[in-house]
Amino acid sequence: WQQRFALNAQDTPSLESKYPEHPYLYRWSLKASERLHILHEGWQSSPLNSGSFRPMARPILFIGDSVTDCDRNREQFDGLGHGFVKLISETKLFIDPVLNRGISGDRIGNLEDRWQSDVLELRPQVLSILIGVNDTWRRFDDNDPTSAEDFTARYRNLIIKTQSTFDFKLYLCQPFILPVREEMNEWLEDLHEKIEGIKSLAQEFDATYVPFGDYFNSKIAEHGMSNLAEDGIHPTELGHELMANFWLQNFSK
Repeated sequence: WQQRFALNAQDTPSLESKYPEHPYLYRWSLKASERLHILHEGWQSSPLNSGSFRPMARPILFIGDSVTDCDRNREQFDGLGHGFVKLISETKLFIDPVLNRGISGDRIGNLEDRWQSDVLELRPQVLSILIGVNDTWRRFDDNDPTSAEDFTARYRNLIIKTQSTFDFKLYLCQPFILPVREEMNEWLEDLHEKIEGIKSLAQEFDATYVPFGDYFNSKIAEHGMSNLAEDGIHPTELGHELMANFWLQNFSK
């Protein structure tokens, strides 16, 4: 094939000189074999060229904060972390790739900043969002509150932007706090207003609502709060196992 397509700048007039206003056309004066090599190198370095990602596949995408992140390797396109997202992936329920786009510490505003690259450009067939606890937490540890109205409005805009771009199945997950310390009961009051906003969005956009917090509350008597989330926010190994099972239960709804 190299002999059949061996056209180079000596055999073919340089398009750079022929079309000076379009210098990028010059690359077509390269040997065809070199052009194919460039395309091959681009594919080799592409994140789509991995064992778990099929060309043209639309992923099952989880986005959120540290509860989703779980120390995923962000240098890997398909790094899953060690939490409920990885456990869901390991069930092999999905033929198409499962992707984790959680980032520790993120709030609704952080999702806005990276929505284009982490959601819209990936065009997921399933989108699961878990966000909100840091919008509450920053009010109490950094005096940086987010009102429920602002939180819900920003959340709504992200959904609208996505629905206007492609079709997908939406899962809105309930953020949670297990009050392992007395002062966290006040945090719950703030979070509850945001949860009500998420529930209203699920109804407005016909999304599946995944009430993680309510589910954890139903398991406290059996397991105890600290065995589900030692600090009340970040789930333990058991907590992540329960989250994965509960999300999958809701997936069929």
